[in-house]
Amino acid sequence: MMFYKKLDEDDILEILIEYYQEQFSDVSAAKGLILGEPGKNLRFIGAFSDEDFQYIHNLDLNKLDKEIDFNGDHQFLKDNPDFTIDEK
Repeated sequence: MMFYKKLDEDDILEILIEYYQEQFSDVSAAKGLILGEPGKNLRFIGAFSDEDFQYIHNLDLNKLDKEIDFNGDHQFLKDNPDFTIDEK
């Protein structure tokens, strides 16, 4: 069996936001933005809150993108090349 999916920006944002909402179970407000060019500097920036809907709604994600560093798993591994998981 083979199937294809072609997702637009709204579908991609929904998947990312829902994934992080599951990771942080107390999240009740979220907002996300996809920026950059594929293969060059494509990135997702998201904000998640457990209470302040108005703050999330008014948050400028473009500005936040310029103010914070990458903090995903791949960046962690780049920053910590000696990191290992002990399997027992």
